[in-house]
Amino acid sequence: MVAPAATAPLELKSWREVFGSPWPPSRVGPIVLAAVAFVLLFAGPIRVLTGEWWNNPDAGHGLLLFPVSLWLAWSAGLRVAARPNVLLGATIIVIAVLLRAVGGLAAEFFTQRFAIWLSLVGIVTFVWGFRQVLHWWLPFSLLVLSIP
Repeated sequence: MVAPAATAPLELKSWREVFGSPWPPSRVGPIVLAAVAFVLLFAGPIRVLTGEWWNNPDAGHGLLLFPVSLWLAWSAGLRVAARPNVLLGATIIVIAVLLRAVGGLAAEFFTQRFAIWLSLVGIVTFVWGFRQVLHWWLPFSLLVLSIP
């Protein structure tokens, strides 16, 4: 029996390698526009979600899981072979926006909160590809678990 060959460790890019030192306006503009659109679309559900995390003892774990998931994503870094998947990312984002709209019409809070998570998956897929979502499986799992 032959032992399997050791695989090479996964190479990760630093944030400075990804974005560069001085950010060019052509790179900053779409990021700012996407951030503003995200905040405008999900401001209500985010406000209600943080209020529930703060006031409901059964949902207070979200106050811990959210920052831990951000830290885990930051410490995991970006994959070197990260390639944007624009079509899949845009499709996921459109589904998330439709889910947000349907949840808003039905006044169903879990659907609206899940749409926040789904849109984050779509944005990461759009910018860095679905393999980056798989690389950040733990932070995304923790974010889903933080939704009451």
